[in-house]
Amino acid sequence: MRIWSRVAGAGLGALLALLPIIASAEEGSRVLERGDDWNKVMILTFATLLGVMFLATLGFLYRMKRHLFWDFQQPAAPHDDHH
Repeated sequence: MRIWSRVAGAGLGALLALLPIIASAEEGSRVLERGDDWNKVMILTFATLLGVMFLATLGFLYRMKRHLFWDFQQPAAPHDDHH
């Protein structure tokens, strides 16, 4: 039963994602033309994303190397269930 709800959710999500394409197909072309510097903008965007991912990777590796773990919402000491 659970698999069918996931399949239905994925199908509904795909339909909603395709809805703007279906709506724009019925109208004329409302697409903006690409500018002359479109390639430069795409390359800079991609390079920026790679830089941010690289920086996050360096931070993660630093934390792992230094054993800087944050036990979020973990008890400070083991608790007994006998109150």
